[in-house]
Amino acid sequence: MSGRRVIPLGNKDLLRGKLVAVVGEVLARDGYLAVTPGAVAKAAGVPRSLVFTLFGGMDGLVAAFGESEEYWPGLEELCAGDLAAFARLSLAGQMAAVYRGYGEALRARPRTVQILSWESRQRNNLTKILENIRVRRSLEIFELGAADFPEDVDMSAVVAVAAAAMLHLAVRTVTCGHFGGLDLDLDMGWQRVADTLHLMFERTLNAR
Repeated sequence: MSGRRVIPLGNKDLLRGKLVAVVGEVLARDGYLAVTPGAVAKAAGVPRSLVFTLFGGMDGLVAAFGESEEYWPGLEELCAGDLAAFARLSLAGQMAAVYRGYGEALRARPRTVQILSWESRQRNNLTKILENIRVRRSLEIFELGAADFPEDVDMSAVVAVAAAAMLHLAVRTVTCGHFGGLDLDLDMGWQRVADTLHLMFERTLNAR
């Protein structure tokens, strides 16, 4: 073996990008408890010290991965690329659009779904980092909406129930592919989920 590295150690941008990508791979494959500076550095083919030099440690590296759209969709993706059109929707329409977008985004990110699956079995500080990023992204998307939340509806509970349903169904795609009569390997299964959530939002939020 020549010892030659694919990425020159002086190129910090490429090294950062490599480590961010690899920490996602290790998380998805091996879970949170297996993600250590040594394991990530070995998988990336770089010295372990770079995890600390470039990110200050595992917390910083996992946070950088969480902020990337490789892990979680950005606002424009969730709004189908039209933020102005999203802001003009009713509150029920905005909610339906967001959760349809989450479903589509998760199906396009099987690595993220694997990581979410690990979260249900393993807990540590790294899970909290990624959870906090997801919560902040959710708050940002709803801040775009022009509609006010109705005072007589527990919107925190509505959002929690809808998010839990979408995340659980996404995880089921990598465990067994179906849930409660829904075939989650087919577009039609996810279409049924999106249509049902839209109907639930319409009846809960618009008929007041």
